[in-house]
Amino acid sequence: MKKFIGVVLISLICITPVKAEKSNFTWGVKAGLNLSGISGNKNKIWGILPRYHFGLVGEYLADTWFAVAAELLLSVQGADYKVTKDSYMDVYYIALPLMVRFYPVHWLSIETGPQLGIAVDITTRDNGKSYKLDSYFYNKFDCEWTVGCTGYFKRYFASIRGAMGWSNILQTEASKNYNFQFSIGMKF
Repeated sequence: MKKFIGVVLISLICITPVKAEKSNFTWGVKAGLNLSGISGNKNKIWGILPRYHFGLVGEYLADTWFAVAAELLLSVQGADYKVTKDSYMDVYYIALPLMVRFYPVHWLSIETGPQLGIAVDITTRDNGKSYKLDSYFYNKFDCEWTVGCTGYFKRYFASIRGAMGWSNILQTEASKNYNFQFSIGMKF
């Protein structure tokens, strides 16, 4: 967590001078709900688990209809393990979504792009006991493809996004993350 706060502070320091020089560049903050799970496993015992995300967003508007955007997020994803009542897995990712945005109208963008993530903490819970998961069982790198849209209301925005993983997250079986994000944020 200390590393994440350090990266956020350095990013703020680096981004602020750019905003003063380029009027087409904006940045802000966002937070929201993740509904995530794991797909592709043989037994289909993983369910959707609600978690959260928050972080920084930056966007360069290249034209009135086209922009590129990057985000730096702490995104908690996981899955509900449906074998026992109190069993689930939480994975804390430092995530970097890289988006291409198309603006059909000035207040709405349609966006797509990859999201790269590195797991910084992996915890499982089974019958009331928490365990740290070893990287032997879990792939620390995650790559997902995202598609979504964002509505803008002056300085504020709300977005919905779906993501489907490309990489296996469990070393022992075919398993990919999937995630639905609901976010609100503010641009500066």
